[in-house]
Order: sequence, then C-alpha cells, then structure tokens
Amino acid sequence: MKKSFIPLVILTFHLLCSTTMSGLFPSYWVYIINNLPANSNSLQVHCQSKDDDLGMRTLQTNQEFNWFFRVNLIGTTLFFCHFYWNTKDISFAVYDSRLDSYCSTALQDNYCYWSVRADGFYISNDEMTWIEINNWPS
Repeated sequence: MKKSFIPLVILTFHLLCSTTMSGLFPSYWVYIINNLPANSNSLQVHCQSKDDDLGMRTLQTNQEFNWFFRVNLIGTTLFFCHFYWNTKDISFAVYDSRLDSYCSTALQDNYCYWSVRADGFYISNDEMTWIEINNWPS
C-alpha cells in the first residue's frame, strides 16, 4: 500500500508545478493608468501586498504602472494601492478575489485595468468597458 502511494504523491506534485495547470494559480496583470486632466498635478501611487511592496510611483497624465502576479494557493492574494492627487488621497484593494468578475478574461492571463480620473476610479478587463468602483473623497 505504501509503494502505490508514493507515485501518486509524485504525480500530484508534478501536476501542481506544471505550467499546463496554471488554472490552479490564475495569473493577473494590474495596470494603474493616470487619466487625470492634462493640466493637473501628477498622481502618486503606492501599491503593495502582504509580501510585495511595489514602492511609490509618480505618474504623469496618460502614464501607467503595471505588475504581474499569480494568485496564491488558497486564493487570498490581495494588492492595495494608496492614491494621492492634489490634496486628495484614498486607499483600496486593486486586486482581491471579489474583483475577479471585473478582471477575468477568456485569455490565459487576466487583466485589471484601473483608470484614475478626476471623478473617480474605474475598472475594466479590456480597456473598452469601464465600471466606476470608487470616488475621490470629498
């Protein structure tokens, strides 16, 4: 009985590590795009997860910042960003499992595009259909 268990463990490990099983650990691209007015101040963005601090970024109008990751084994991956523009600032999750329906695509990789605008924060998975998720605080 023990001998037949070892090949099963090896096969399971191989399948988990195989790139063809990437569906177990979906991959995502997150894009933060500064769509603020052309004559406005730059956008400051500081993004991080529990394990990765992506640092403070300064984005001029129409500039973007992006990163790639795979969801962890238990599906609790979370990235959040703190946004600063003029005297306004706000912090919220730009990726967690609750946002999957906005980011999932039929492609191997999934995309979360965030458009930062003067009136708020919009999300899309194709840069064509945008849904407002947050507003700048008053």
